[in-house]
Amino acid sequence: MTLNDIRDLIKICEQRSESESEQKYTASVKRIIDSLVLKDITPERNQKIVALFNKLQTELESNPKRLGRVLQRCYSELIKICYADYKLVTKGYYRSLWLALGMSVIGVPLGAVMYLLSNEIIYISIFIPMGMVVGMGIGSSLDKKAEREERLLF
Repeated sequence: MTLNDIRDLIKICEQRSESESEQKYTASVKRIIDSLVLKDITPERNQKIVALFNKLQTELESNPKRLGRVLQRCYSELIKICYADYKLVTKGYYRSLWLALGMSVIGVPLGAVMYLLSNEIIYISIFIPMGMVVGMGIGSSLDKKAEREERLLF
């Protein structure tokens, strides 16, 4: 499957999309492909991307009513391929990742330790948001680093 075939498939998806979420995922997939082309990463070079769009095409031919789910799966798999093979991320990727990590890895353990030391349960509820803020700070700095290194998809 060539780049033109992929763009034709995306145009077909644009024409068939009825709901707002289908249009959103179609536009996102199109932006990712355009962003990859701008970074000199053509889909023909990566067999995973070609296989993904071949799978998209067969699923659309077999059941065209499931366009929304198929596009959503295609979008998420395309993001995973871009991160795994090229370390390309979307804007806010690290912030959202580290928000959860900060809360669970920093906030909860510190809150539990303070609870065990002082026997006051309030420390758990204080340290969870603090861990969130620390995680968001780490994630934002990683997002800025990715932007400086031009690793953002769109």
